[in-house]
Amino acid sequence: MLVWFTMLIVLGVGSIIGHPEIFAALNPYYAVKLFQHHHNAWWVVGAVFLCVTGAEALYSDLGHVGKRNVQISWIFVKTALMLNYLGQGAWMMGHLGHELPSNPFGGLMPDWFAPFGSAISTIAAIIASQALITGSFSLIHEAIRLKTWFRIVVYHPSRHRSQMYIPFVNWLLFAGCVYVVLYFQSSAKMEAAYGIAITIAMLSTTMLLYFYLKSRKAMPTPAIYLLIALFLAIEGTFFAANAQKIAHGAGFALVLGGVFFLVMFTVYNAKLITKQKRNVIMLGRVLPTIRAVSQDEKIPLYASHLVFLTSTRKKDLIEEAIPQSIYEHRPKRADVYWLLHFSEEDEPYTNYYKFTEIEAGLMYRLDFHLGYKIHPDVSEFFPRAINELAAQGKIQLKNHYASLQEREVGPDFRFVLLDTAFLISPVMPIREQLLLKGYLLLKKIGVSAESHFVLEPGSWVKEEVIVND
Repeated sequence: MLVWFTMLIVLGVGSIIGHPEIFAALNPYYAVKLFQHHHNAWWVVGAVFLCVTGAEALYSDLGHVGKRNVQISWIFVKTALMLNYLGQGAWMMGHLGHELPSNPFGGLMPDWFAPFGSAISTIAAIIASQALITGSFSLIHEAIRLKTWFRIVVYHPSRHRSQMYIPFVNWLLFAGCVYVVLYFQSSAKMEAAYGIAITIAMLSTTMLLYFYLKSRKAMPTPAIYLLIALFLAIEGTFFAANAQKIAHGAGFALVLGGVFFLVMFTVYNAKLITKQKRNVIMLGRVLPTIRAVSQDEKIPLYASHLVFLTSTRKKDLIEEAIPQSIYEHRPKRADVYWLLHFSEEDEPYTNYYKFTEIEAGLMYRLDFHLGYKIHPDVSEFFPRAINELAAQGKIQLKNHYASLQEREVGPDFRFVLLDTAFLISPVMPIREQLLLKGYLLLKKIGVSAESHFVLEPGSWVKEEVIVND
């Protein structure tokens, strides 16, 4: 990319030398004059907007390369773009009154350099596409964390959690690119869709900036309003210019964005409904019954250690489905019961756990606090925590069977995954019915809970919890 932007500078400066008066184009007076004297100025603004697109790709990789790198790179990139666009304007000034022999960008290149320039442009386009791909991975990954997207497989090919590969998104991008090429057939027809997509992205970013500044109180309130108003004024102008092109391809971007919004709206609200209908009770109420089950030798031993994943943050509460799984239907006797909870922290690489002894020798709880860039890998974090607690003498890791204890065979652990299932009845509000049906469909596309939490095959059992009220 250094070669690409250096080429832009060299080509632009080479043309500017012949018409240095082109620097007058930096004066906003001419933009105002354009609106005053040309009734089709909005169409021009819509086309000019494409000159500023691409900058958002720098920020899509912000989480991968860091703020400082983007700040330094942006100075160089902006300078290169400005000089090249001014160079194209200078080249056009040299052809006033004549039909342009070629595209202005191509016209900057000497004939002998055209093959090399085309090759560099193609390579730069391929490299730049990586920002879109990695940015898409990051956005979907964060959407999963924010519970606005269904669970899908996320691979981390290196020890750096910020580097990831999401097969579903990769294939979705491939299918989308093929469809867009076949639908629009030329880049000229795609400009309207691209322009309005970027303006909506910028407007959304501005609104997110507003909520961020308000929540963190990073600036005085009047300064926040002035800053956001400035951004909205500029971006609103570009949006109004691009909105005129809805019938010329921009509508495609709106439909596509609407589909993504519908998915996120469905997932988020369906999870809220699920949470509201999931009954939570005091742990102390059911602890005596769980103790009785653990001590009843007439009940076959289900596992030495039985582990349940819980979504409750409060340690004195428990989902009603967990004790029901232990002593209703087929009782599950175990020497020790575990409650496992994962909390997502604001810092990217937070990684620690808190141990709670609910009743010695019967029930314990582990709360893992993980940064948003760390995947909740049960097969990695749980055994490590168990071994540390045993080394500290806080728990005993003894096998239930004396013959295996003598041979120093460790205890077995079994995980119970409780999957919420709904009996969607006609008496439910239509909105809830549609949200839950849509969510159940999306769950079939997504990854299973055992894969998401990286549970070893044979170490888990899944049970459905029916909710119909």
